[in-house]
Amino acid sequence: MITKLSGVRNRSKVKKVYQIVENSRRQNGFFSCIKRIDEALDKFKVFKNEVELQLGSLIKRFRTDRGGEYMDTLYFQSVGIIHETTAPYTPQQNGISERKNRVLKEMVISKKDQEQYWADKSKPYTYVSVSQFTEHFKQFHVGQQLENKLLVPYNKAESKKSALIFKKYLVPIRDLFKASFDKELLLIKRTAVVYIAKTLQISFMAIIGATMFLRTRMHSETEEDGAVYVGALLFAIITNMFNGFPELSMTIERLPVLYKHRDLLFHPTWVYTVPTILLRVPISIVESTVWTILTYYVIGFAPEASRFFKHFMLTFLIQLMASGIFRLIAAVCRTMTIANTAGSLILESCFLLGGIILPKGRIPDGWQWAYWVSPLSYGFNALTTNEFFAPRWMNKLASDKSTKLGVAILQDFGVTPDRNWFWIGAAALLGLAVVFNILFTLALAYLAAPGKPQATILEDAAKVMKVDHAFDAKTSSRKVVIQKNQNINEDSSLEAANDVASKRSMVLPFTPLSMSFDNVNYYVDMPLAMKEQGVAEEKLQLLREVSGAFRPGVLTALMGISGAGKTTLMDVLSGRKTGGYIEGDIRISGFPKVQETFTRISGYCEQNDIHSPQVTVYESLVFSAFLRLPEDISKEEKMLYVEEVMELVELENLKDMIVGIPGVTGLSTQQRKRLTIAVELVANPSIIFMDEPTTGLDARAAAIVMRTVRNTVDTGRTVVCTIHQPGVDIFEAFDELLLMKTGGEVIYSGPLGSKSEKLVEYLEANKNVTKIFVQSCRVQNQANTNKYESPLRLVPLRMQFLHKYGRALLSLRLKLSRQRLDRYTSRIWILKNKFQWFSPLVSENKGIPGIPKIVDQQNPATWMLDVTSVAAELNLKIDLAQHYKSSSVYQRNCSLVKELSMPPSGAKELFFATHYSQPMWGQFKSCLQKQWISYWRTPEYNLVRFCFTLVTALLIGTIFWKVGNKRDSSTDLTMIFGGLYGAVLFAGINNGNTVVPIASFERTVFYRERAAGMYSTLPYAMAQMIVEIPYVFFQTIYYTLIVYAMVSFQWTAAKYLWFFFIHFLTFLYFTYHGLMTSSLTPNDQLASILAAAFYSLFNLFSGFYIPRPKIPKWWIWCYWICPLAWTFQGLIASQYGDVTDTIKVPGMSHDPTIKWYVDSHFGYNDDYLGLVAAVLVSFTVFFAVMYAYCLNKLNFQTR
Repeated sequence: MITKLSGVRNRSKVKKVYQIVENSRRQNGFFSCIKRIDEALDKFKVFKNEVELQLGSLIKRFRTDRGGEYMDTLYFQSVGIIHETTAPYTPQQNGISERKNRVLKEMVISKKDQEQYWADKSKPYTYVSVSQFTEHFKQFHVGQQLENKLLVPYNKAESKKSALIFKKYLVPIRDLFKASFDKELLLIKRTAVVYIAKTLQISFMAIIGATMFLRTRMHSETEEDGAVYVGALLFAIITNMFNGFPELSMTIERLPVLYKHRDLLFHPTWVYTVPTILLRVPISIVESTVWTILTYYVIGFAPEASRFFKHFMLTFLIQLMASGIFRLIAAVCRTMTIANTAGSLILESCFLLGGIILPKGRIPDGWQWAYWVSPLSYGFNALTTNEFFAPRWMNKLASDKSTKLGVAILQDFGVTPDRNWFWIGAAALLGLAVVFNILFTLALAYLAAPGKPQATILEDAAKVMKVDHAFDAKTSSRKVVIQKNQNINEDSSLEAANDVASKRSMVLPFTPLSMSFDNVNYYVDMPLAMKEQGVAEEKLQLLREVSGAFRPGVLTALMGISGAGKTTLMDVLSGRKTGGYIEGDIRISGFPKVQETFTRISGYCEQNDIHSPQVTVYESLVFSAFLRLPEDISKEEKMLYVEEVMELVELENLKDMIVGIPGVTGLSTQQRKRLTIAVELVANPSIIFMDEPTTGLDARAAAIVMRTVRNTVDTGRTVVCTIHQPGVDIFEAFDELLLMKTGGEVIYSGPLGSKSEKLVEYLEANKNVTKIFVQSCRVQNQANTNKYESPLRLVPLRMQFLHKYGRALLSLRLKLSRQRLDRYTSRIWILKNKFQWFSPLVSENKGIPGIPKIVDQQNPATWMLDVTSVAAELNLKIDLAQHYKSSSVYQRNCSLVKELSMPPSGAKELFFATHYSQPMWGQFKSCLQKQWISYWRTPEYNLVRFCFTLVTALLIGTIFWKVGNKRDSSTDLTMIFGGLYGAVLFAGINNGNTVVPIASFERTVFYRERAAGMYSTLPYAMAQMIVEIPYVFFQTIYYTLIVYAMVSFQWTAAKYLWFFFIHFLTFLYFTYHGLMTSSLTPNDQLASILAAAFYSLFNLFSGFYIPRPKIPKWWIWCYWICPLAWTFQGLIASQYGDVTDTIKVPGMSHDPTIKWYVDSHFGYNDDYLGLVAAVLVSFTVFFAVMYAYCLNKLNFQTR
């Protein structure tokens, strides 16, 4: 068996992982492969075999425990390269594997870096490509041995049977099914809010529908009365079909995990799908029960109990079928945009060809097959058969005085008057539900996951390096990867002084600012789960009396174990918290922090690297610069500054690359990190916060990012980074450290020193304080030429030494006898004015009792986190936070905070006349330009909706071919009206649904950019809405031309322009309605549920199912505020409101005119077309304003 562990990164547990893997290998013959990114030495030692790959090619393969290092050196020397385990610019104490990883990349794939490893300096350097390395390894004796081994046929007889697997799935299928069932049940419980929302939504729709078709207004005397009952049944069918729409988003959200489990052979696909299907059945039963109870008798359907239960069964089967078909669509389409479009198209096809709008006899011959495969046709036939074969309909005659009333109504709507159609429809719905779920299972089993193209695919390695690692052309030498600023840390090492990068000058000046904070506390409301466990407090404290200071030109690290409060502290200091309670004093260069002002002079690099995916690197930086730099800076200066920042963060050669979606397209992870830093840096901030800038990067990528950070610090800015388990080189790049423990308390705040010596001295426990004292005296005396030539009075030190350092001696458990201590102290005399230099020395070097010493070649960051963990603190029986507060480091930190809390003499508090750098018009122009570029580069959104509209237009045109001139009866008019209504309804719904994923994704970018002070909500919302207009305009042009020509409406300029204008506003307000829905909900799932509720209401009060004159008075106000009702009225009135031709109407003795029929039956009159236009414009504006308002007031980003 082969086991693969990808990137085991927890350094404290790597040996346990290795022991498990090694034991499995010895006992069962397992072969384990571990992909590493940047291992520390303790992790690197456990590997027995090392295989190096670069750009998909094998570079080398050696045994690490059999002279592999020596073979490694020989191999590279044979190529002409000096293979150095440690790079010339890295510290020698630790981090061997991390440097090997980076050095190997520099030697192999970088022309610029490879030259420094060239062996024979007397010969001209020539670049050795990856392919040349690969070919050379094949010729190397180790490579030849490997090839010879592979040429020998494998003898299966030598295999151990225990090492072979004869089953595809190790766990019995029964156990897999039970585990999957339990998991699905647990997920349903944890996402109960979604299912509760669905039930409440369908209950709400049932109540409205029942009171809309209230039984006191429902009669059973004529065919017209039967048509109203048919409308109620259609409303039930459509509503329960729409109820399955949220399955799209819920299924697509689960697909990535399913594909991973499927590909890793965790379980067969049906083990996932069967529990999913079965557990949805009870939910469908509950929803069907709620719907049937609330609607059946309130509307006044057939009163027999048997028909009630038959109606309930059909409702349940419709829901079951709808869930199955939408799950199938999600499994086939696999993306939200395409799935929404496909779902709308299928609903539209079922609606138009299911015998609902167009009776079966009038469906064109070419579309007859669609009638028989439409689920709605079976549901419609079964429901109408169940209703109209009731005695109250069959005991009465129709208007022709010969046909039974129930049969006549069924014939008018194209339903075969046969009682067996109930059972035929029920069986068909059940069969379709089973077929859809089987196809759903097969689609998940055999369709591949959506592709994940990498960031760049270039022709050769040189281009890869040119794009992936855009090096600074002004950097003097590659020997400096990360270098501390020696001028701001006088305790730093001087051994690499010659390699220190020079200070960078910037085009735009800025004011260096410091930040100090004193006794900062942060609370949140006590979580409900903790209250249920008996916690009595009302608030949970996450930060406790945190004090510190960040200074210009100093790179500070915020560290601590997970849950210590690193990111929380950064969010509190930067003002990014959206909730909770903050206490304490935060000052900027001595002045109290004002958040509006602080936003203008600060930057925040988030961990998730959130950017708009469809813009280039250069466009992202220009957008940030134009919105955040002051208005008085000229355009040329801004562009020059952007170029300089790109050079600083090494993005010049990536400027034209699309940012893309993380992990799918566009930039790599480390490139995104650099872009995140650059986006904040172009704002010319004085203080920059960075949340884990190196997380998830390999050693070289992390070095590039940290060089960017270091370059930023060298400009004189204040930079603070949270960091989690960094490598040696990364940790050594920081100047100061603020270390926190669980509970949000500080346990160290101070300088790191060269090779972290200051931190190590603070934590390590020294064995003998008096030895340090004597050695220190010796050093001090050797520094004095005349040791005892001072005329000052000598004083005995015994009492002062015991008074000051007795506690330190006891805490260190020094087992010195009193006589021995007396002997040391009584013989030591020192000048009184020389005594002060020893006091801080002893205080700083006393350490923490019980802390183990750092071992050779150990990462100090890893050691620090290990010795300050919760378990270590419990073992030591000491409170590290209290120990820190009793140290001189804390006293020095308090002095620094006090010093920086006072404004310098002559300093003025920062003040800006406006909240944003740019005026409203400038913000709007920049947002509009960005949105226009993004939309133009998003074909999966615009092209998909354009294709949907084209298919809809052709569908309408072919189904209703040349029926515009066929106006002989009211049935003809109803058929045309239904086609127009269905087309505009589903085309609009598609516009509203497809914009939701786009708006939701961009909303996360909006939250970041608004918090950064780029713009206010109104310019962003206006740009989002205006950029939609040209696309909707183009969509309306070809849709109306195709439909108007194929249906053959009357060709007059006025009628076509009204037709175009009404469709344009309808498509636009549906799009804005989708934007409003996305701003009202935190995610796509709830947005789908809310949108489905709105669309059902639009459908009910549109005036199609129940004309306006027959709507109850208590609901007529809903008709007037329903935008779809005004659309339907405008379409009918503009095309038929002035036609005076006569038509035949069942039940009428004379033939009325079309104008009279439209006015009396629907309540539409062409005299009110101006009012219709004004109302449609008002709805469009209303949805746009609501989108902007909700976007401004509702913030679903909880921090």
